Amino acid sequence: MQRRSVADGSSQSVEPEVLYGDLAGIACIGEHGYADLQAQHLKSVLVKRACDDDSQGMDENGPTISKVLMKTAFAHLPVFIAWSGMKQFGGSPVLGIALGLMLINPLLPSQDDVAKGVAEAITFYPFGIPWKIMNYQGSVLPALVVAIIGAKTERGLKRVVPDAGGTIAQATAALVTGFKMRDPKKRGFYMSASLPAFMGITEPAIFGVNLRFGRPFLFALCGGAAAGFAGALLGAASTGMGVAAIPGIVTYLYSAEAIRNYFIIHGVGMLVSGLLCWFFFDPNKAEAELEAKKAE
Repeated sequence: MQRRSVADGSSQSVEPEVLYGDLAGIACIGEHGYADLQAQHLKSVLVKRACDDDSQGMDENGPTISKVLMKTAFAHLPVFIAWSGMKQFGGSPVLGIALGLMLINPLLPSQDDVAKGVAEAITFYPFGIPWKIMNYQGSVLPALVVAIIGAKTERGLKRVVPDAGGTIAQATAALVTGFKMRDPKKRGFYMSASLPAFMGITEPAIFGVNLRFGRPFLFALCGGAAAGFAGALLGAASTGMGVAAIPGIVTYLYSAEAIRNYFIIHGVGMLVSGLLCWFFFDPNKAEAELEAKKAE
C-alpha cells in the first residue's frame, strides 16, 4: 500500500498497480510533451531567423517605393477624372489634365490639414460669393464639375473664336520676332519655327519663340482675340474643327462668302499680332536680358 498527496494537502492510500500506472502515464506524457516543446522551440527559432534575414535584406526605401506605387494614382485621381470628363463632354482632354493638376496644386491647403485646424482654406470671392478652396487630392466630384464647366465653356468659345485666327496670330508673332533679330543664326531659328505654325502646328512657335520672350505670346493672344471678334461680326462658320491656319481654308470652301470671311479673319489676326510685335517688342534687347540672367 502506497500513499500520495492530493490537492488539499492530505494523503490517501492507493494500490501499487494504480500508482505505477499513473507514473507510467506521466512518463509517457512527459516524453511526448518534451518532444513537442522541442519542435515548437525549433520552429520559433527558424521563423525568427527568417524574419531577421528578410529585414536585413530589405531596402530601407522599400516602404517609400511601395507608397509611391500604391498612392500615386489615387492622389492624382482628379487629373484622370478631369481628363475623362473633358473628353466625354466634348472638350480638349489636355485642358482637362491642366484643370485636374490645378485642383491638386501643392500650394492649396490639404483637406486633412483644414479639418484638423492646422491650415485654413483659401477664401475666394467670385461675384461676391465666398468659395472655400482646398487641395482636392483623391476627390471625384470637384474634378467632374470642373470638367463639365470647362468643356461647356470651351465649346461655347469655339463657336465665337475660330482656331485658325489664334494659330495664324501665333505664327505671325514668331515670324516678326525672328525677322527683327540681328543675329543671323537666331533669326533663322525663330523664323523657321514660325513656318510649322502657318500649317497648324504651333508648338515650335509658341514654346520656342513666343513663350520664351513672353510679350510675343501676349501679342499673339491679342491678334487671336481680334480675329475671333472679326469672325463673330461676320458670322463666319467653318464646316469642321481642328484644322487651323492655312490648311483651315478647306473648311471654308462651301461658299464664296465663307472664303472671303476666312481671309478677313486671318488678315486681322496677322495684322494685329504683327504690328504689336513690330512696334512694341525688341527681341534683341530681350535676348540680351535672358543671356545676362543665365550668366548670373
